[in-house]
Amino acid sequence: MRIFMFIVLLPAIAALGHDIYLFVINDGIETRPSLMTGDPDDKGIFSYFASLGFIWTQYHPESYKWVVQAVDQDVWGKINFLLAQKAVVVGLIFAGIISVITFVIKSFAGNGEKTPKHMRGKKGSKDLSFESRNKKNTFKYKRK
Repeated sequence: MRIFMFIVLLPAIAALGHDIYLFVINDGIETRPSLMTGDPDDKGIFSYFASLGFIWTQYHPESYKWVVQAVDQDVWGKINFLLAQKAVVVGLIFAGIISVITFVIKSFAGNGEKTPKHMRGKKGSKDLSFESRNKKNTFKYKRK
């Protein structure tokens, strides 16, 4: 389960890594964010995160142009709204949705049985299951 959640978080981790890479390449912050300066026009530290649209147009502009031409204007409005969001936030929302779905599925599915039926002993019988046997009452083979 932990590996699955790590895989679900990979898009957010990759987006954060991309943002850190761009931050380092661009020599850090030229001006201090509004939290430090008090400037109301500055969007703050959140403005340093890349949007999905920037990543798409920066690294594969041909597919972006193709999608713009191929998609209707109504659908493009919804896609454009998604592309305006920060990639880290979209990755975290994706991971959150998958986590909620996984939790709901696990809560309805139950835990299942720990021991298969053929390995469990019957209630009140002296026939012990494999897991409850110890050295005193080991299974004895009658064949020689």
